[in-house]
Amino acid sequence: MRRGRRFPRRARLRRGEEIVKLLGAGERRHCGSMDIFLAESSTTEPRAGVLVPRYGRTIVERNRLRRRLREIVRIRWLPSEARRAAPRELLVRARREAYGCTFLELQEGFEQAMEAGS
Repeated sequence: MRRGRRFPRRARLRRGEEIVKLLGAGERRHCGSMDIFLAESSTTEPRAGVLVPRYGRTIVERNRLRRRLREIVRIRWLPSEARRAAPRELLVRARREAYGCTFLELQEGFEQAMEAGS
């Protein structure tokens, strides 16, 4: 994978305490296959994270879903968010139904949830 097409390290939510804070205090948006949490960023850049619970699935299925959700965030949310004056943090939590969705279905659900809260 080329360097310019990666999910930038500075844009990742990595620490558990940041994720717990966002889950508790963030604005929640829901679509059928995922929950999205948004809050003002504690840094000067937008940051994002993806949670994919096990739900009795294999590691292969979980990693595939995680990669799909990260790619959606990277191509659909990060570029537009970088242009905002006040950056936000985003957390996508997959629901059980997300395992049965195609990439396009996940992308459409993400976009609908983001538009609903605008």
